[in-house]
Amino acid sequence: MLLNLCRIFLQGTITHTNETLIGFPTFSNTMPLHRVFVYGTLKKGEPNYGLITNKKNGYAEFVGSAKTADQWPLVIASKYNIPFILYVEGKGNTICGEVYEVDDEKMISLDELELHPNFYERIERDVTLDESGKTVSCWIYFLKKFKSEMLNLPYYNTYSSYGSHGLQYIKGEDLNNYEDI
Repeated sequence: MLLNLCRIFLQGTITHTNETLIGFPTFSNTMPLHRVFVYGTLKKGEPNYGLITNKKNGYAEFVGSAKTADQWPLVIASKYNIPFILYVEGKGNTICGEVYEVDDEKMISLDELELHPNFYERIERDVTLDESGKTVSCWIYFLKKFKSEMLNLPYYNTYSSYGSHGLQYIKGEDLNNYEDI
């Protein structure tokens, strides 16, 4: 147990452990964790998943697969074939994705990737976990500022860069505002 405690300190990943160690303080809820729903390139097997798994930029733990509680238009747009949930509630589909619990450091890394709040906006919404059916509140990255013609694009309920749509994601460094899409 002492070895595991040392490993936790060295990795900097003290998380919600409820183990009581004789002679040692109990670490419970020592790091605030945030639930994030990812639906695009951050999912397992997708091009930006490495950001989730990279321990150098914070802590992330997979909670489960989930669907949004509300319907949204999930579209693929721009010259980079980026998946976007457009902030138009009630239009589109319930969106399939994954829920992760992340620390503040990982949240900052996600915000940087998503250019929050200048491009995507991170908003708390409900999702339903597939396995338990439990509804939980999660941060979701939405595109609130978009060209109206994006609502004419096909709507998807799930995203894969390698999907039958044929619109493979292209990493780009110069997409900085909604005028570029």
